[in-house]
Amino acid sequence: MGVLLALVVGAWAVDTGGGGDVPRGVEVGGEPVGGLRRGALEDVVEDVARRVEGGDVRVETPDGDLRGRAERLGLRVDVDATVERAVDADRRGWFGSRVWSWARGLFGARASAVVAEVDEGRLADVLADRDPTDRTPPTEPGVAWNPEASRLVAAPGADGRGLDPAEVGPAMARSVAGGQPPFRVRAEAGPVPPRFDLAAAERLVGVAEQATAA
Repeated sequence: MGVLLALVVGAWAVDTGGGGDVPRGVEVGGEPVGGLRRGALEDVVEDVARRVEGGDVRVETPDGDLRGRAERLGLRVDVDATVERAVDADRRGWFGSRVWSWARGLFGARASAVVAEVDEGRLADVLADRDPTDRTPPTEPGVAWNPEASRLVAAPGADGRGLDPAEVGPAMARSVAGGQPPFRVRAEAGPVPPRFDLAAAERLVGVAEQATAA
């Protein structure tokens, strides 16, 4: 058993120490990239990124669904991070798990996730218009006149209700890990906080006071 283990580890060291930059058997978005050099891997990942960003996303809720193209919902594939993840497929985690992952690659493909991020501001704009739930928009902090103090003061905002981009965005990014559209996201309505905090309104009050004092 010890001899067999030594042979496996030795084969792993030789196989991962030379040849291509990507470990054996790795796929990204369903595309085989094992053994590729970094430049060739980048070309494949860019093709996968275009497919993912142009793919259809369906956000499923109990109240109805929101559908749209991934890029229009604010999703962008991080090509560099996706490339690094594929290259490091046998360099993450415990040593034994890395060897085992390599051995699995001898007999079949293993997926390396597509890494994506979502522009929550852009997604928030879409949800403000197309939220399929019974949306109540949040109240943003503002400026109000305090008659007792005879001065402007910052007025706090209030939560609304609907799909929160801070929750839907990360879920959407996770949904594209396999790189094969269409993508599905499950979500439910909940509290939606204002996009700006009270400090922003307080800064506005300060600017207004300086302008009137000049």
